[in-house]
Amino acid sequence: MSDDHLKKLFVAKLPEDIREDEMKTVFNTYGTVAEVVIMDSTRSNRAGERCGFVKYETAEAARTALEVLNDVYRFREEAPEPIHVSVAKPRGSGKGGDGKGKDPGSLAEPDRGRRAFDGGRARD
Repeated sequence: MSDDHLKKLFVAKLPEDIREDEMKTVFNTYGTVAEVVIMDSTRSNRAGERCGFVKYETAEAARTALEVLNDVYRFREEAPEPIHVSVAKPRGSGKGGDGKGKDPGSLAEPDRGRRAFDGGRARD
């Protein structure tokens, strides 16, 4: 089984003025960073905070960065809280439309050859 999903970290509680080069410098301390992506600040749920992703060359480097930086490191001295680092969830496995991590469409039971009932008459 591939450990590719373990190479990508989600980073929350970033300062609003964070730059990719700042993140890369800090996260490179723990291994070779392949990619840094900072999400648009309008997508954050909290004012003054941003989030992003850091992808490492190895899962071991990602694990080390997570263990060292999570809920400890602050990019700015005046930051009210340290950054939060976690393993990124694969696309489609995060919170969906119902806010409980499931897409509302996936909650419907699959059609098992049943016919719909419409006002007393079965229809195909």
